[in-house]
Amino acid sequence: MIRHIVLFTAKNKAEIDGMVDGLSVLTAIPHARLLEIARNRKTDPLSDEIDVVVYGEFDNDAELAAYKAHHLYREAIERVRPLRELRFAADYDSAKVAPPVAEVEVAVGEAAALAPTKSASVETSRSIPSRAKASA
Repeated sequence: MIRHIVLFTAKNKAEIDGMVDGLSVLTAIPHARLLEIARNRKTDPLSDEIDVVVYGEFDNDAELAAYKAHHLYREAIERVRPLRELRFAADYDSAKVAPPVAEVEVAVGEAAALAPTKSASVETSRSIPSRAKASA
């Protein structure tokens, strides 16, 4: 499954509702398994710049491409582009994510039990190997 996340900042904070309304037309596009449009709650003490979030789930790359080719996608762009300052987008395949922390802690614990010294287990207790390194 492909997860599609887009973050927006508004040029004028008074236009955030207009951005949400403009983006809401995207929910009528049939290619998404799930599509959510929401105001950012701004509860993170380190970052509150993002105003609007789009979160979508797609079965595959073809569905995401069809979503982006849909006429309502172009309509949303036309409605929101004049209101937005910045747009950040990220897509990832949920089948290729890093393992959950619990799995990593178990794997690190098992590796630490095999380690020749205590210092080696202390050093590796916080490391999270990437998939590329783990499969090599």
